Amino acid sequence: ALTFEGKAIVLNALLATAGAILCMVPSLKIYLDTMAFDEHAKRYLKIGQYYGLCEKQFEILDETNLAVIDQLFIDIGKQALIETGDWLLLHRQRPVKMPVM
Repeated sequence: ALTFEGKAIVLNALLATAGAILCMVPSLKIYLDTMAFDEHAKRYLKIGQYYGLCEKQFEILDETNLAVIDQLFIDIGKQALIETGDWLLLHRQRPVKMPVM
């Protein structure tokens, strides 16, 4: 059995933990919004499907289609640059802000 002093220590520890959690929740929300994980997941799914289609085209093509293969590499590179630009714009739109309480 805990003494009165022991119970007070446990209660203070619980209150401090609850306070810390309440302070962390807004920070976590801001972090998740700033990092834009939902938007990234959607974009990466889309680009993954595009790369999957390109991979299938590579499997179909042979050495006689070098011009088509070159164009496919150029298209993949352009798509990668577009994705990088989109990532940069997304993060510029969402600067890191400190929570104010």
